[in-house]
Amino acid sequence: MFKLKTRGISGFTLIELLVVIAIIGILVSILLPVLGKARESARRTQCASNLKHIGLALRMYANDHDGAFPAGGSTGMESLGTLYNKYIIERKIFRCPGDSDVSEANNLNLTAVSDLLSPNTSFTTAGCSYGYDYTHTLEDDPGVIIAADAQGTSTT
Repeated sequence: MFKLKTRGISGFTLIELLVVIAIIGILVSILLPVLGKARESARRTQCASNLKHIGLALRMYANDHDGAFPAGGSTGMESLGTLYNKYIIERKIFRCPGDSDVSEANNLNLTAVSDLLSPNTSFTTAGCSYGYDYTHTLEDDPGVIIAADAQGTSTT
């Protein structure tokens, strides 16, 4: 019988270890941009969902007030704030996840107004990501409610 001599040391050589690390590095560099795109897509979807909720709340408000949309504020955000606590209960609906100007803390500072015809001055660009065209009426274009991301506007 032949007896083979083997070393008692087993493991990776330095070259093998470096090759494995290089392959992992390449995979990570490929996957990170893909994950970033997926995260941004999720943020856009959440923003669109928030706008849908706001649009539905504006429609419910108009149905309750003989076709009139909320008004009375100096900005679309202040008028939009009249929806809070009666038509939209969650504050987070007014914050787009992709809007870095609106922090969660400022979003939590949004307050409700007791009179729905009064503007809500807690709704500013620091606490709310959205606004709407409060000058728009159902007579202008029935079935269209103009609510949008407020980023890039000069309203306060």
